[in-house]
Amino acid sequence: MITLYELSGKNDVRFSPYCWRARMALNYKNLDFKTVPIKFTEKNLIEFSGQKLLPIMVDNDIVVTDSWNIACYLDKKYLGNKNLFMDAELNFDHFVNQWADKMLNGAIIKIVINDITKHLDTKDKDYFIKSRSQRFGISPKDMADKSIDSLNQLYKYISFLNSILEKQEFISGDSIGYSDFVIAGSLKWGKQVTDVDLIDKNNTNMLIWYNKIENLFMR
Repeated sequence: MITLYELSGKNDVRFSPYCWRARMALNYKNLDFKTVPIKFTEKNLIEFSGQKLLPIMVDNDIVVTDSWNIACYLDKKYLGNKNLFMDAELNFDHFVNQWADKMLNGAIIKIVINDITKHLDTKDKDYFIKSRSQRFGISPKDMADKSIDSLNQLYKYISFLNSILEKQEFISGDSIGYSDFVIAGSLKWGKQVTDVDLIDKNNTNMLIWYNKIENLFMR
């Protein structure tokens, strides 16, 4: 049995974009797995992995960390299942992975960072505020920005993705691939913690695409 360790907030809210990438990859591969929720202040429960970040996947006695590494492992280990990567060289998927991490997630975090604190238990909330204040040099409350300018920056990225979907059904091309899960994971992260529309209504291709990915693989 495969075990996936995921970041969790109070009421079992799973909001990490990287954990969603791994979960969707496992569902796409039609693999049986169980999940273990881990809170920010429960890092002692994942010491076995030799690091402190989630997701972590354990496949029998094999431990794999990082959502990208998990996807690569799954494609190599479970060859009989559908491929996550369309390109044998992984060039396109690697580009999308990096673009989402640096650009898309950067736009989303400004909008949702303070909302995240509302979905954390008290001790996790204190940890999150302190650690993010140190990381960004500003508190989540002061960093939060839901202004028109901030939203428009995100919507520029959404519009870019929407234009890709004008000529193909999925971000990966004519078939679903890992790049779809990368983008969908980022949007799911935001949707779990904020009531802001991260996909504006003008980008209908993205709305249709996201709903399809969510219905098929976000379980």
